Amino acid sequence: MTIEKISFVAKARKHIPRFLNTIITFILVMIGWIIFKADSVSSTDYFKSFLGFGTGAEKYILTSLDITILLAGALFALPVIPYLSRFNWFMVIKKYSSVFAFILLAIDLMVLISSSYNPFIYFRF
Repeated sequence: MTIEKISFVAKARKHIPRFLNTIITFILVMIGWIIFKADSVSSTDYFKSFLGFGTGAEKYILTSLDITILLAGALFALPVIPYLSRFNWFMVIKKYSSVFAFILLAIDLMVLISSSYNPFIYFRF
């Protein structure tokens, strides 16, 4: 953030459409997660795999379900609520949003309970 504030990047990003700024931010956050996950500087395999060049990257072939989930995630990561609110079916879904949220919470809890022990992320430090 500091580099962005003191460099030409902040001025250049003002001229980029909001949609592309969102994508750029998403990519930078993904790279930040990879840096946070890396145990040492020599763990550059994460970056190579992220870009599709690392060892083991070829064994992760995307299935149609993976692509569908990625597209849905990309769609709903963007500010689409104002656009969707124009449609009548969206208002029906909005009425049942608390029920939908409760169902998602129940599914998440079932997955967490059934998974193996995973300590809180900050215990690594």
